[in-house]
Amino acid sequence: MTPPTLVFFRNDDVGALEPGLTELSGLFLERGLKLTQAVVPVALTPQCAAWLGQTPPDLVEFIQHGYAHAWHGRGEFGGRRGLDEQAREIAAGRDILERAFGKRFFPAMAFPWHLYNRHSITALTKLDFKVVSGIFDPTPARRLFFGLGRVLRANLLLGRNVSHHERRRPGSGRGPGSGRGPGEGLLELSVSLDPVAAYRQPASDSPRKALAELQAGFRWCRRRMAVVGVLLHHAVYSGEKAHLDTLAAFLDWLAGQEGVTVASLGEIHARLTAGATQG
Repeated sequence: MTPPTLVFFRNDDVGALEPGLTELSGLFLERGLKLTQAVVPVALTPQCAAWLGQTPPDLVEFIQHGYAHAWHGRGEFGGRRGLDEQAREIAAGRDILERAFGKRFFPAMAFPWHLYNRHSITALTKLDFKVVSGIFDPTPARRLFFGLGRVLRANLLLGRNVSHHERRRPGSGRGPGSGRGPGEGLLELSVSLDPVAAYRQPASDSPRKALAELQAGFRWCRRRMAVVGVLLHHAVYSGEKAHLDTLAAFLDWLAGQEGVTVASLGEIHARLTAGATQG
């Protein structure tokens, strides 16, 4: 019997109402599939917020993608940025998204460029975020590195982020004033599969993977994890019918796979944390 697999699709860099955003979102809406929109708070325009607000609440959720998507030496929240500075920006960004989307905002953070430091995790904990969504490359070398980091209960090891995909981030079990217990800390749910082979500028020049390569990548991920995250960037698909067709074919193929459920981050968090007692 095929083990059950939860799949989420995270679309990054949402801010302006662009053709790529409406085209990509349409693939999911037409099929009744869940889509997580990772929104850059400062970049969110009133027109985009209004359009997103009209999408079905049962299909589209909104999470936070940094603050302004600005580079500060090592990503937006990596490098030497301190706790107070990061917490202020994260809180301000969350306020923008909560005012725009209300209860449809799910308190998850996808850091731009998947870069952050130890203060970033502390800031998310203090602000009662539920999920951090990074990147988990499950190659043998990375799995060995991550495994060592998990044994050491480290968020960073040798200056590099340690993925705790499907697990709690160390040190996030109790947030000041949150009433969190040891089993209620920050859960990591990261992406492992990307339809883009390499990112180029302009985004439309980025080479994409063929359908067979996407299918093989998903099978490989599925053998190694119960939650498979797929990373999307809508700018890559703007006006690119052939590439939209490939993604559409992948979605249709995925719908026919036994034991596969496409879910939102909020739903996956609820499933994995139900009855949790360990941090």
